[in-house]
Amino acid sequence: MVGAGCAGSEMTIQQQWPLQQAVWQRLTDALMGQGIGGADVPVFDHVPREPERLHVRIDGFLVVPHATKAGRRGRHEFSVHVFDDSTGDVTGRGGENVARLQPIVVAALEDWFPLPGATGIEHISSNSAADDDPLNQHRISRFSTHIGD
Repeated sequence: MVGAGCAGSEMTIQQQWPLQQAVWQRLTDALMGQGIGGADVPVFDHVPREPERLHVRIDGFLVVPHATKAGRRGRHEFSVHVFDDSTGDVTGRGGENVARLQPIVVAALEDWFPLPGATGIEHISSNSAADDDPLNQHRISRFSTHIGD
């Protein structure tokens, strides 16, 4: 019985990478031409060394396996960060950029079915986030979906 539970959990967690790739592609497409001067906004799934001033990062993937009568479903949660770095003395402009991009991120993901067997993505919350560098503007949104058989 323990082995069967492990196999189900494995199947649930195996969906994390395809979900991450699907979210990355969806946001990359949604943020084309949305940057400063019509530039594309780059989307990262890691912390970049020297990112563009305006960029997005997906991270914080969490998988909670759950047994159902029909099989196994996992709740997958993740975060999407919107950054405007090096805003200098015009931090209000940085705030404007991240405030403009955050609704684009939410609209691209909310109620979207990212993978076969997945529920529509639920928008859990959005907020501004403190950053180690006071010259950076940073907002974060959390999302959730259930994936399984």
